[in-house]
Amino acid sequence: MLCRVEELAAHKGVSRVAAIAIAPADAGVQKSAYYDWKALTNGLDREDWLAALAPSFSPAVDGVVPDMADIHPDAWMFLKSDYRSTGTDLQIRGALNRLLSVFKGSSKRV
Repeated sequence: MLCRVEELAAHKGVSRVAAIAIAPADAGVQKSAYYDWKALTNGLDREDWLAALAPSFSPAVDGVVPDMADIHPDAWMFLKSDYRSTGTDLQIRGALNRLLSVFKGSSKRV
């Protein structure tokens, strides 16, 4: 509907007010939906509108949980240094075991 309003408003003789009245009626939704969706996409590029309008079921969106967890500084350095490394399964298991040993006794969450 947001794109439809933009298309209608681009035509000569159709004001933005008229476009905002026509597009929701054509889509079968209330005009207030246009304003709600416009607020959610305000300041975003057109190609990002769909992502902004997609529902999210993550508790982080509602502020129930933080969207980032705390991580021990040593673990973060390990992850950053090993991010691009490759190795055998045995080497990877050893790296994971070293990472896990960093968290023993730590109260921080990963």
